[in-house]
Amino acid sequence: MKQKLQGIVIGIVLTTLLFSTVSVFAAAPQTIEVIFGNVRTTLFGQEIISRDAQGAIVEPLTYNGTVFIPVDTILQALQDNAQWNAATSTLNFGAPSNSVAQPTRERIPLHRAAPFYESGRTGASGNTGAAQARNSDSVTMGGNTYENVIVYNSSSGNWGSLVGGANGAFTLHNLNAEFSLFTGYIGHVSGTAQLNATVEIRGDGRLLQTYEVRATDLPIPFEVQVQGVRQLRIDVNFPRGVDIAAPGGPRTAATYALVGFFQ
Repeated sequence: MKQKLQGIVIGIVLTTLLFSTVSVFAAAPQTIEVIFGNVRTTLFGQEIISRDAQGAIVEPLTYNGTVFIPVDTILQALQDNAQWNAATSTLNFGAPSNSVAQPTRERIPLHRAAPFYESGRTGASGNTGAAQARNSDSVTMGGNTYENVIVYNSSSGNWGSLVGGANGAFTLHNLNAEFSLFTGYIGHVSGTAQLNATVEIRGDGRLLQTYEVRATDLPIPFEVQVQGVRQLRIDVNFPRGVDIAAPGGPRTAATYALVGFFQ
């Protein structure tokens, strides 16, 4: 049966006051000594007076260097509550213990919650091999397979045609302010050119987060607050010109993949 805590001291029950010390009998068969030292308690500058169910003052005490105060005194001062469940020997803080727990919000995959409605490349000037983004059923990153990802490619053509020093790909996603959190992983796709990348995530044109990702690293986790965001833009940028192959060798693009979830 649950009862409101009224003057119960955490871990001990006061019994008898003898001079400056008091013997206290705990639940276990042992006797301990505690010290009353005129301890005062304040909260945000206001003094808190501890009282029992009958209104008598219950003075804080010290045991083994730890100060003990009736727990309901603090919670009441914070305009909170506590309940004691004798059946389970559980002290419940905050909300009543019989309240219904809030379910964990579902994580909705990016490709289902907000698939990109537009993608493009940056820094291209008539370069058919310029960077681009596309969907992929699965890729391998760091030895693990990830499904339902977006892949972002660097330029694999003539870097001289890249303008503004840019070499990257982007996607746009309509969130319509329906989500609060964007999480997932981004990393280098195995078997592609070993180029590092900078990932920028923007909400309604405002930079929300930047991640520096190295080709030799495992996929890194990301977490971005997107509360109120209507349009999300993801940019994956690569160094300009580093895709030039060795003499006589083929030009290859670096590919990064992003798997994301919304809540």
